[in-house]
Amino acid sequence: MTTDRKVCVLTNGCADNCVDAARIQEFFKANGFTITDRVADADVILFNACGLRESQENAAKRIMSRIEARKKNGAQVIIGGCLTKINKAFEQGTTFGVDDDLVVLDEIFNAKISIRDVHANYTAAKTDNLDSVFWKMLRRKSLARKLRQCHALLCPSKYEGMDLNPNRFVIKVSTGCIGACSFCAVRLSRGKLKSKPIDPVVSEFESGLRKGYRQFLLTGTDVGCYGRDQGYNLVTLLNELIGRNGDCKIRIRNCEPSLLIEMLPALEPVLQSGKISHFTTAAQSGNNRILRLMNRNYRIEDFKQAIRTLNRDFPWIEIRTQLMLGFPTETDREFQDTLRLLDEVRFDAIGAFAFSPRAGTKAAALDGRIPKRIVARRLRELAKRSNVPINVEPPCD
Repeated sequence: MTTDRKVCVLTNGCADNCVDAARIQEFFKANGFTITDRVADADVILFNACGLRESQENAAKRIMSRIEARKKNGAQVIIGGCLTKINKAFEQGTTFGVDDDLVVLDEIFNAKISIRDVHANYTAAKTDNLDSVFWKMLRRKSLARKLRQCHALLCPSKYEGMDLNPNRFVIKVSTGCIGACSFCAVRLSRGKLKSKPIDPVVSEFESGLRKGYRQFLLTGTDVGCYGRDQGYNLVTLLNELIGRNGDCKIRIRNCEPSLLIEMLPALEPVLQSGKISHFTTAAQSGNNRILRLMNRNYRIEDFKQAIRTLNRDFPWIEIRTQLMLGFPTETDREFQDTLRLLDEVRFDAIGAFAFSPRAGTKAAALDGRIPKRIVARRLRELAKRSNVPINVEPPCD
């Protein structure tokens, strides 16, 4: 089965979005389409758009404008992904969703091979360019030395794509989560937790080993809650994977702090294998009042203790965190608690971003919005305080 139609698949946002875009590419390959990375050459252009934060929605709008400017006459343009679920204004005409909703592509393109039968173990290249006047402002503030130290500030898209490694075998183990964070729009698009059963995950893992991969990334909306919809948990899966023959390292992209704290005693034997090389666990704030407003179910003291344990007992494990600044009503003193977190425990990389109200979330209705100039100042202070690579996403203009 072949066709002379060319397809260009674009995406922005997180690693999950990039895995979804790769899966869409594999779907088109399986159905005889030719993949092109040039919008101007494509007969069909699919944009798998992110809308997690306002900055990413704005980036999506810029990409859409570039598509319109560069596409050839008669090209079919389809916008889909999380953005169309988070902001219904983009859910117009022919569109597609995420995860199970991608099956609509079967009908749109009269597919012989269903997208249900297609998966991808890599991440498609991202299309976004989030550079802004904020970076120029940082340079004017004589932070050149800090910028050199924190290479990610010079190349935010490179750092933000830290999981987009062509030598890494990617396995999407779940989507959705069991949390209810007051600020999170992903719950509007990904929904409740849906875990891939253990056997298919192990099969993909063994396939990667046979192909010679030695670096593996487990990704999902919250990998930490993996399996809890099926009667087991992440520790069960990791025990299955580390028991396989082969010298390999496993990265865990997202593990919500309360789940890390809960599982840590059972995780320690897994970590002692030396096969777990990386955790991403998003602290979001160093202040307990703000964490309660965020509906994050942990105390910062317990999180610090868990990270100290990892720092002390498993120093080879890279730990990345994310911090949200400017949550409604956050005071300067509470922001200092977040800075103190960086002094008291070791992180190997940090992503920091401004609070972004998203329609449909509880946090969007909160009073006490922090002015953008104050949030920008706090982000600058955080960048100066950090002695590890940091990606700072400024508040939108």
